[in-house]
Amino acid sequence: MIFSEFVSSSNGDVYQISLSSENDGLLSEYVSQVLAHDGIVILNVELSRVQGTNPTSGAVLAKIEEVIANVFLSHPNVMICYYCDFLSQIPSMRQDLTVQEYRSVLFSHMFDRYVTSHHIEHVSQAIATIEGSVENYYVHIIARNEHLHYVNLIIEHVQRDYGK
Repeated sequence: MIFSEFVSSSNGDVYQISLSSENDGLLSEYVSQVLAHDGIVILNVELSRVQGTNPTSGAVLAKIEEVIANVFLSHPNVMICYYCDFLSQIPSMRQDLTVQEYRSVLFSHMFDRYVTSHHIEHVSQAIATIEGSVENYYVHIIARNEHLHYVNLIIEHVQRDYGK
């Protein structure tokens, strides 16, 4: 299952949002088998800027939220997973945060804003913090509350398999 959409800003920047069920190696074979057996699909979010260098506006973030939410809400067996990477720098007013931590805080705020403004209940976000030897890494998981036992399983295995 792969979804991809482009979002443009008013000043010409273009972002690509991709959601893919391809196992990127984050989930152990055991967790993947449990999810597949129960018909649960994990969609990994990948966001990339394909054009422009301007700061990302709130309007663009709202469009990105809408793309992700539309896919999630239209597929009852889907959970969303977002790994806060460090591959590209992003402009940040918060110099006291690592790139991963900044992305984690931003993604959390986007989730909170969307569910609050759309009065969505029974959907939760959990964050697995992976303690690295130099800095922490963050994995966000969005799931319906009925799937929280899968979230706990994922977090347990991710932290065990990838922590320092």
